[in-house]
Amino acid sequence: MVAATDPELFTIGVTFIVAAGIVAVIAYFAARRWDINPQSKTSSTTNDDSSSESKEESKSNGTTSTTTTAKSKKKDKWQPDKVKDAQYDHPWLLTTLKGHTDRILDFDFASNGKTLVSCAEDRSLMLWNLKDFAEKEHKSTRGSVDLDHSRLVKFAPDSKSIILALAVTNKVGVYKLARREDGGNRVKFQPVDSVEFPEKHVRDIVSIGIACSGKFLMSASSDNTLVVYDLHGDILKTIETKLNTLHRALVSPCGRFIAASGFTPDVVVWEVSFDKGGTFKGANKAFELKGHTSGVYAFDFNQNSSRAVTASKDGSWKLFDTDIRYQQGEEAHEIMSGQWELLRSAHPESVFAAMAPSGDSFAIGANRHVRVYSAMKAVGDFEPLFDVHSEQLTSLKFSSCGRFFATAGDKYIRVFHNIPGYKSAIEALKEAIKAASSDAQKRRLIEQLEEEKAKFAAVLNENSK
Repeated sequence: MVAATDPELFTIGVTFIVAAGIVAVIAYFAARRWDINPQSKTSSTTNDDSSSESKEESKSNGTTSTTTTAKSKKKDKWQPDKVKDAQYDHPWLLTTLKGHTDRILDFDFASNGKTLVSCAEDRSLMLWNLKDFAEKEHKSTRGSVDLDHSRLVKFAPDSKSIILALAVTNKVGVYKLARREDGGNRVKFQPVDSVEFPEKHVRDIVSIGIACSGKFLMSASSDNTLVVYDLHGDILKTIETKLNTLHRALVSPCGRFIAASGFTPDVVVWEVSFDKGGTFKGANKAFELKGHTSGVYAFDFNQNSSRAVTASKDGSWKLFDTDIRYQQGEEAHEIMSGQWELLRSAHPESVFAAMAPSGDSFAIGANRHVRVYSAMKAVGDFEPLFDVHSEQLTSLKFSSCGRFFATAGDKYIRVFHNIPGYKSAIEALKEAIKAASSDAQKRRLIEQLEEEKAKFAAVLNENSK
C-alpha cells in the first residue's frame, strides 16, 4: 500500500513545483514590463484624454503641496494654464468671474437684471451680483445640492427661485434663494421640498426651461422626449419629437412656445395653450424653422419671439422673422443668413445660439470660439472671438437688458459688452429718424440717438482704460 502511494505523491509534488515555477516566471516578466513601461502608458492616457489628466494634476498640485517636486510640477504644468485663462483679454471684455474650481456647466441671468447663477462640475452653485461686474472684486454666494449636483440651471420668473437639471437622479429640481439664519446680506440655496418632479427621461436631460408666466416647465432629453410639467411637478404632456437625436430644446422667452432641434434640418415649434381659467389645453405644433440642409445644433428667440436664430451642422446660421400668422399656415421667413465654417467640425454640445432680447443682435458659439452679429446688414460684420475658453463652450447667453453677453467653457465666466447691439441700436434710430412723420417725433428720436451714442462712448472709454 505504501509502495503504491509513493509514486503518486512524487508525481503530485513535481507537478506542483513546476506549476509554481511557471507562475513565478510569468509574474516576474509581467512586473518587469510594468516597471519598464509606465511612462508610455501615461503618455497614451494623456493623448486619449489630456483634459482629464490636467484636472488630476491641478488637484494633486494644490496649495497644500510643500515639497520642491510638487512646487515644480505646479509651476511647470498647472499654473501657466491657470494664468493664461485668467489673463484672457479682448476689447469687448467687461470682466471674468472666478470662483468655481472645476468646469462650469451652465449659467443664467435673472430677469430682474440683478444676478447671475452658475453651476459646475465642482458640484457647487454660485450666485453673482451684476452690479459688481465693473469692479475688480466680485461678491458671490456659494451653495450646493444635497446628494446630487446640477447639470443645467435656469432662473424662475420671480428671480428668487432656480430650476435645476439634477445629474444623479436625472430629473428637474427646484431651489429657492433664502436669507441666511445669521441675518447677513448673503443668501443660501434651499430646496423646495413641496415640489417633486418625476424621473421621466431614459437618457440625460439636455435642456430645461420655464415659462415667463410661470404656468409650465419643460425638460428634454437626447432620448427624443420633451416633457411639459405644471409647477407642482405633474406631467401635462410628453412629446415624442421624432428628431432622431435631440440636440437642444427651450421655452420661448414670451412663454407661448416650446421648441426643439436635432438631427433633422428643421426646428419644430409647439404652442402651449391654457384656457381662461388656467387649465392646460395642449401643446400643438405651430410652425417650423426651415432652410438648413443638415441638423440644427442650436437656436434661440428674442424676447417677444418675433425673431429666431439657428446654427446648423451645414456650416450656416439663419435669422428668421417669426412674427407670423401660423394659425393660417404662414411660415417663418428667412431675414438673413451667413456661413461660419467652424460649425461644420464643431461638437454638437459645444454649439450655442443666443439672441439679445431686442432681437437687434445675436451670437453663435462653436468649440471654444464665439461670433457676434448685428441683425442689421448696414452695421456690417465683426471679427470672431477666438479661444474665449481653454475648453469647449458649455453656455452662451445675453443678459436681460441685452447690454452684455456671457460665455462659459472652463472654470471661468467671461462677460462681454454687446458692441454689435450698441451699433445696431444706433443704426435703428438713424433709420427711424429718416422715416419720422412729424417734427416732434423726430426730436424725440434724436434725443434717444444722442443718449445711445453717449452710452456707447462710455463703454468704449471704459474699455480703453
